[in-house]
Amino acid sequence: PEWRAAFAPDGDVGRAVLCRHVLVLGETGSGKTASGVLPAVGAMFDRGNAFGCALVVDPKREVGPVLERLAKSEGARVRAFSPTPGPGGPTLNLMAGPDWSLDGDMKAGRFLTAAHRILVRAASLVGGSHPGGTLAGKSTGSREEYWPAEGARLGKTALALALMLVARRREVFAGLDSAVPSRSRDAFAALRRFARLAGFAPPCADLAAVADEARRAELPPRPAEAGDEDGIDGDDELEDSSERLREWMSGAARDLIERFVRKAEKSRLMRRHSDVRADLRRIAEDALGDPSMGALRRAADQLDLACLRCPDDAGLLPSPSVASLAHHVMLSLFHLSGHDDLAAGAVADALRPIVRSEEERELLNQIEGYWMPLAEGGHAQYTGVLTFGQQCFWQLSDPLPAWTLYFGVEPKGAGAAADAFNFGDAVDDQDGRTVFLAQPGLGAAKDALLAKALKALFFEAVLGSAKRRSRGGKMPLVGYVADECHRFITSDEAHGEQSFLDTCRSFGAFCVLACQSASSMEHALAEGGGSPDANRAALSVLLNNTATKLVFRSTDDATRDRLTSLCPTPTSGPKVVDVRPPSTLRPGECYAVTADGRFERRQLEAFDLEQAARRLNGERKSGPARQAASRRAGRR
Repeated sequence: PEWRAAFAPDGDVGRAVLCRHVLVLGETGSGKTASGVLPAVGAMFDRGNAFGCALVVDPKREVGPVLERLAKSEGARVRAFSPTPGPGGPTLNLMAGPDWSLDGDMKAGRFLTAAHRILVRAASLVGGSHPGGTLAGKSTGSREEYWPAEGARLGKTALALALMLVARRREVFAGLDSAVPSRSRDAFAALRRFARLAGFAPPCADLAAVADEARRAELPPRPAEAGDEDGIDGDDELEDSSERLREWMSGAARDLIERFVRKAEKSRLMRRHSDVRADLRRIAEDALGDPSMGALRRAADQLDLACLRCPDDAGLLPSPSVASLAHHVMLSLFHLSGHDDLAAGAVADALRPIVRSEEERELLNQIEGYWMPLAEGGHAQYTGVLTFGQQCFWQLSDPLPAWTLYFGVEPKGAGAAADAFNFGDAVDDQDGRTVFLAQPGLGAAKDALLAKALKALFFEAVLGSAKRRSRGGKMPLVGYVADECHRFITSDEAHGEQSFLDTCRSFGAFCVLACQSASSMEHALAEGGGSPDANRAALSVLLNNTATKLVFRSTDDATRDRLTSLCPTPTSGPKVVDVRPPSTLRPGECYAVTADGRFERRQLEAFDLEQAARRLNGERKSGPARQAASRRAGRR
């Protein structure tokens, strides 16, 4: 009924009309959501437009309550995408699918290749400003391409090192020096310290507490001996007293070391892992060989290194994503103000004995032969390179994206895969009805990133469906509804709205996009990077592919110009949009450009949720009766 005037005679929005897409433009308070977006959402639930699944992006949280009520009336399922930092929230596997899987690269030790693919993938989600786009040969829109290109190379090296440590973690962190004798103790200690700083291997809490207590330990007061109060007479007595003092100090230190070992043996990690117990035996033997407070301090430091090796994935790799780990790698190993006592060369030396593939050797050569000399030599350009290198990961390392977006190579991958959003099954499901509801915050970069990732995976699932490719017109509808769409719009060839709208009709998919104005979309595309010509072309394709346009009140010049170009020229007199410009429209009043080519000014009613729910309930109840009557008529 809200679109009765625009779609005579009864206001139904048919499948063919929906699949030619709807664009709703209007400023806040113009009625674009109540009279434009919500009726299109309601049309999804009409019996004649049965849908299989839909992705709804609702940053203003105005569509969500309507969805919940309509879904309840129609027996559909609403699955809310509500990510939170920490385990247990929804996850998105960005490398899911045969085109993006890293399994082959990781098994073959092609870590540089895998890092390249991850950064290219990340750039397609984050936008043109991501340096990883240069790895795919794309321009960042900057006049100087050297810095983002070199920054992407540095990010690729850091990410490849993170992937190597993830894939080979048990070899890398095995033993202090017994498992791989060719690695020196100092080199392995450097590797262990780097692992702790980079977040790969945090110390076991129990053993770390024992080590801290040992560092704070002090010798007890020396007990008084007979004759002490009388003083010391003669060289023989002085020498004898010094010897007794050394014996007492050695015995007291031995007692402290033995207590240190007993406490360490009670650790959960020591009880569970024999290789950690072997480390402790070596530490104890070294300390007791020359018992002293210095030996106790050294033993505490060695215990810190030993307790880093925890073969359990959950304990070994607490960082939520490999992108987050790569960011830590860059900060701890490649940063100019990094740790002076952490030698990157020693880290590379400790890793060389376990390398097997050519790419692993090339990776270590890059670290030792190019990046570390550049960083340690104080070259001015390295500061700029590092700045762009960090841009490869800083958005992905924020706690919210880091716990939501993963790349399928993290140790948590198996568990996360079970909870990951799987659009593929819902897109192909002909019986179930699922609405994926995302409500990102307005103005939050991390929320916008998650919305873009969600959108990209949904688009891929629709266009990658073999079933929809062959029989999309006979499949239930698939919908993409985005309010305030300019906040999440992209112009990427694979995931841009203009590409999806241009292709998805034959897959039985429709789009409803709503935003403030044409200028807001143009500005968002420019902010996302890319050349001005490419952005203008993307916007033109998007506008041309939305056959139904509803323009509510707007003071935007670009919106008015677009509306004027669509308005028919009368045989005499001015155009209607010149007489009644869009800035003068009342709430709910709009210029409607319909899919059949009509151009009209109409007052649309606000969506009536209760009326729509009653209508759906009535259709649902009468449906079985109609089916039974039809069967009886067939028998007659």
